[in-house]
Amino acid sequence: IVERLDATRDLVAARFQDPAAFRAAVLRPPPWLALERSSVHDGFAFRERAVHFGAFRLDPEELALLERCDGRGVGEVAEGERSLERLGLLAERGMLVV
Repeated sequence: IVERLDATRDLVAARFQDPAAFRAAVLRPPPWLALERSSVHDGFAFRERAVHFGAFRLDPEELALLERCDGRGVGEVAEGERSLERLGLLAERGMLVV
């Protein structure tokens, strides 16, 4: 676990010096974290209240990025610069590993 986290941190730290290496990297959600969804019944139906992956709450964009990390390179998963930055942030948090 530590080796994978260290390799991911090194890759993310160097993403501005070597953007091609970051775009070619294959990031995946680590198997030791669980995706948890909580919902609440509002009197009429259940609605999703929050989605957590590990200790972090995900917004819909982050959840979509995590779901797209399925063995493709970062350059294929990201739809633009904002997505690249969000993937880097998720990897910094330990929510994606090499």
